[in-house]
Amino acid sequence: MALVARDTPGDATPNRGPNVFRPNVLWCAVNSVLGFLVFGMTVAFVWQYANPLSIACGVVLASAGALLAVRSWSAHIAFSKQEVLVSGLLWSRRIQRSRILGVDTEPYWPIIVWETEEGKLRFTPLTVLSVGNTILPAAMFARSRKFLARLSSWSG
Repeated sequence: MALVARDTPGDATPNRGPNVFRPNVLWCAVNSVLGFLVFGMTVAFVWQYANPLSIACGVVLASAGALLAVRSWSAHIAFSKQEVLVSGLLWSRRIQRSRILGVDTEPYWPIIVWETEEGKLRFTPLTVLSVGNTILPAAMFARSRKFLARLSSWSG
């Protein structure tokens, strides 16, 4: 049975449409495989060298690997009239539109710059849009650039 996300009247952010960016299947699969590799290698290491320190470190690393393997399939960015939801590989964050100071529109390492209610400056990486230092041609990232432009325009 497949789980399908559905919009409900109380949802603050949509889960499909032009204001939602979901990474392609290849991105999800690569990150999921990396998570399983971290998990598997950590379990194998702890199995081989079972001592209190390796067990403690192993629990942390295996948990991070499992989290990465699972969350890579649900990572996305969505914005509504009031807020943006950034659901990344390790955590999710909702940012009120009025708190956003700017959006970096280059897909190499895009971020949202915003401030808290206390006035502290914060940076939220847009991991699902990030291409890092790549040798691939820029034309391959037109979808990311288009979404970043729409997000930047929306944020004001």
